[in-house]
Amino acid sequence: MRHFDQLLPHVIHVPCTKDEAWKQVKVKAMEIFANLLPLKLKVQVSEMIRPLHWELKKWLIDHSFVEPKLNVGEVEVIRFLNSECKDRIIDDKPLHSLRRFKLLHYVCWKPDGTINRIRTAENFIRYERDFLMACTYFMESQILETWPDTRKIWPLNIIVRFWMEWLKGLNQKPVIPWWEKLEGFFSNPDLRENSMIRLSSFFHLLSWNSRKNCLPLFKWNDVHDDDLRLCMKQMDKSELKKLFRSKPSCVLRAYLRWPFHNVFIEMANEMWPYITLDCFEDTLKYIISYPPGLEDCNCLKIFREFWDNCPNSYKEWIEDKDILEWVHLSENWHY
Repeated sequence: MRHFDQLLPHVIHVPCTKDEAWKQVKVKAMEIFANLLPLKLKVQVSEMIRPLHWELKKWLIDHSFVEPKLNVGEVEVIRFLNSECKDRIIDDKPLHSLRRFKLLHYVCWKPDGTINRIRTAENFIRYERDFLMACTYFMESQILETWPDTRKIWPLNIIVRFWMEWLKGLNQKPVIPWWEKLEGFFSNPDLRENSMIRLSSFFHLLSWNSRKNCLPLFKWNDVHDDDLRLCMKQMDKSELKKLFRSKPSCVLRAYLRWPFHNVFIEMANEMWPYITLDCFEDTLKYIISYPPGLEDCNCLKIFREFWDNCPNSYKEWIEDKDILEWVHLSENWHY
């Protein structure tokens, strides 16, 4: 990971879905690996960085509220660079960039190339004493530790409102445990607030009726990128069937993301009784769009297996030209 760390300053300033932007990162990777690897390996290793690039981008999107503090020395360095090196500075938002770069010190990676979000949150809270991050991940002890230090007005999304209401009740006796208030708070929530929610942090504490109220969040993309898969692990068979029936496209898309694409066909095979024609076509279109992180994977192989396993009646209804072109390609491709 040491050489990937050298790439991160370049990764965090470019959109992950733009080919031209990715080329910037790839060129930098080729430079770093120039004297370390043979040409063929250098290209292969550089391409392997793209899913990590996207994983970091997803984390930054889901944690857009995070803003690490800058000490006096760090701010002075930026001021010096702005005054003395204006002609050579490309970055037009140096303070924002420095905060983003500082975030990287807190990020913990798993062996599969995904970010350990809980460990990362714990790191950030420990060193930044961040109340909002503690609320997002439902870390009670850290919330109690950071609450007295708060002097700013926090963005009042539904999660922060929940914790602030509970904290105000600490002066009343008897104190009601927060998990007992959770069910009532989410029995009929106003969830469309354009704020990202870490649903898996408290999903296991909700009844099925309250869980159902939260399911639209998956369609609206108002939850963290890994939330759907984590919430599915907390459901029983009956709940999973209801999820498959109500949100099949959301589930399939969740498994069309690196590194979970390897089990996509297995998941799809379980879901065929719930995959409608619209869902089938939507999923095919998503596959041929090369989902972020899968640009260098064999999407044609995934497409062909998904197509081959579908009911014949579905194939007869597909008229989309792009999909039919991929069907033709897959029929003439051997793996």
